[in-house]
Amino acid sequence: MEKKKILFINNNFQYSDGTVRALIGMVNNMDLNKFDITVKGLFYFHKELVKEVKPEIKVEPCFGFYFRGFKRIVKLLPAKFWYKKFVKDDYDIEVAYQCDLPTLMVGASTNEKAVHIEWMHGYENYPKQYAKADRVVCVSRHNEERCRKECNGNVNVTHLYNLVDDSIVTNKSSLDVPSELNFSNKRKPLFVTVGRLSPEKGYVRLVEIMKDLSDEGFDFSLVIVGGGAEESSIRKAISETHMEERIFLTGKQNNPYNIVSQADCFICSSFSEGYSTACTEAALLGIPIITTCVAGGKEIIETCECGLLTELDDESLKAGIRTVLKNPEFLSQWKETLNTTKEKFSLKSRVKEMNDFFDEVYELSEGKK
Repeated sequence: MEKKKILFINNNFQYSDGTVRALIGMVNNMDLNKFDITVKGLFYFHKELVKEVKPEIKVEPCFGFYFRGFKRIVKLLPAKFWYKKFVKDDYDIEVAYQCDLPTLMVGASTNEKAVHIEWMHGYENYPKQYAKADRVVCVSRHNEERCRKECNGNVNVTHLYNLVDDSIVTNKSSLDVPSELNFSNKRKPLFVTVGRLSPEKGYVRLVEIMKDLSDEGFDFSLVIVGGGAEESSIRKAISETHMEERIFLTGKQNNPYNIVSQADCFICSSFSEGYSTACTEAALLGIPIITTCVAGGKEIIETCECGLLTELDDESLKAGIRTVLKNPEFLSQWKETLNTTKEKFSLKSRVKEMNDFFDEVYELSEGKK
């Protein structure tokens, strides 16, 4: 069988990035007898993370760095320029594994014989690029239906849930925790959230919500794991609300799992998501989830068969957390349920549909010879 050369382009290749963790889980479980895989990270590039990718898979940096405003500078030049600069080989399949510049680059591909796939993690509609693509993939059923509707049925769209290697998550969760990251002696219940510190994650409003709940007399701790542009704003919010004894920031962590595993409950406070990898990982660790109704949120709670789904607004999220604080027995009940339902998020449960999709893409590539 002839191997097909397949390229995945992502914005970054870095720790604390759910899209990258999903990409690693996927390429590590593709059929390497069928595919010769290359991954290119455009901006941030953490060399140590390459060790988590199978050695047969090529992982390459493009720019290899990022600074605030750099993406705006890059986009002053047409996407076709960056495509020609960074895509040197003739690939059989080209995948934009993330929106923005990867989507624009694959949409500007000069390789007419390649199969072109646009992979959407959040929700961003690129009608011109999606119309040209052979396949558009969303990571939630919700976004597939939305894309089909907004594109008037003119795109070939499907959905595939992100793959997460539960053996990696479980093994890393059991590693020793540095003393400064051991929160087991903090106020209970212990809430944890993990993600890039950026506005769409809703962490500033989460600090303010937790302040209100503290003023109502509830006891708890919250750990926010991650780094990003909003870190100073979040720290300022913690200081101004005098919540330093209840809310803790860890910064970027190569291993968030041994922190998440300490939690009584995981919170996704986001305004937007595609399908939260961090929620998936929490479920795999048996940690109950409170999530806003971002894309994929309802599907995650339905799969867990427990947890709590709230609306996107502050009051609804606050009410959801208050429900758990008033009824702590819910957490033990949910953890018991997750002992069974977490298997639905496992690699074994989701890898078949991923490989079925790439078998279809392989055949599509054969037809373009």
